[in-house]
Amino acid sequence: SPDFEVVIVNPTFMLGPWDVKPSSGAMIIEIAKGMAKGYTTGGNNFVCIRDVVEAMITAMERGMAGELYILGNENLSYREIFSKIAKIVGVPPPKFAIPKTVSLIGGFFGTLYGQLTGTAPNVNHLTAAMGYVDHYFDSSKAIRGLGMPQTPIEVAIEDAYRWFIDNGYIKGKSAIHIARTYMERKKNFVGQHFWARGYFVSTVGRDEAVIRNYIRHQEAEDHRIDQMNLM
Repeated sequence: SPDFEVVIVNPTFMLGPWDVKPSSGAMIIEIAKGMAKGYTTGGNNFVCIRDVVEAMITAMERGMAGELYILGNENLSYREIFSKIAKIVGVPPPKFAIPKTVSLIGGFFGTLYGQLTGTAPNVNHLTAAMGYVDHYFDSSKAIRGLGMPQTPIEVAIEDAYRWFIDNGYIKGKSAIHIARTYMERKKNFVGQHFWARGYFVSTVGRDEAVIRNYIRHQEAEDHRIDQMNLM
């Protein structure tokens, strides 16, 4: 209808805070926890969620009716984005490419598991296949027409990572974050302690290696308790 004005916006792979589920930010959590050992050979276009929100508001205010805007930023392979995430969260990046056949087999069993249990698997046959496709896009139209910002993807990763820490999605990382932030302070927090989801670190005379050892011990203890609860 000529009286019905429509403006379409298509965000790409968004990263940033307030990913409650989590959805796209799940890769940050998995890498921070050391769960991502390898990478698929495809790629995607990654964008800061704050830029997407700003562009959507602008599209409602002055977007051209009948136009479609791709809201994205940087085209990166999964190896590249995993390496950026690993650098920011302070862990080694995944080092090897996962063969497509192996991934597809895993996706098949993920789909089967989901059908049998009625739960959503982390990987199914569709997502396994998509990991080997290059989902690269050009957002120049949104940049020109909507003035869409292009925040560096590293900033989006850092925002998401801090939000996951603050909201308890990444156990123990809060302690390491506090240590890194305040390690260079001349004055210690004498007599004060920091708790993060059951993980404790004293700010007096501790370094990151000590904190990591403590966290590993606590994670092993959590696993032991979980196994006992299953009996």
